[in-house]
Amino acid sequence: MKQRLKRKQLNSLKGLLVIVGLVAALVVLAAILFVIADYFHITFMQYIEYALFILIGILLVRKWLTEYEYVVVDDALYVDRYLGKRPRRLFEVRLSHIVYIGKDKPQDYSGRAQRLTFLPRRKGVVYIVYIDSDNKKCAFFSPSSELLSLIESRMKNQ
Repeated sequence: MKQRLKRKQLNSLKGLLVIVGLVAALVVLAAILFVIADYFHITFMQYIEYALFILIGILLVRKWLTEYEYVVVDDALYVDRYLGKRPRRLFEVRLSHIVYIGKDKPQDYSGRAQRLTFLPRRKGVVYIVYIDSDNKKCAFFSPSSELLSLIESRMKNQ
């Protein structure tokens, strides 16, 4: 079973307004940085500007263009991240290696959980704890209720 976690697409007019707004924001930000550089006599402000624009670009790509695909095949769960049409495998685990699946992060797990969704944690993500080469690891993702019930039923059959 496959599930693709997609972003809501904007209509043409809203998309055009977002692009115009982003360009206007970049021009205003460049003007503000130019005034700051002129006032404080900073000669290397263009490098700070480039770094800031690259950081904004990365945040925009991660915020608006990233999609996730969850696939359950036989006895394994795979998670791919899509940037445009290019997939990248982020996660794979055999269902028999999963020791916990639930809405809350387990109290006995103290490490950092791997993010496999663009949704915030308060939107109802699902945590899984699994064994990977004798280490307990944790991840959270946003499966549909059908996918979650399929994972749980296949875990019980093993």
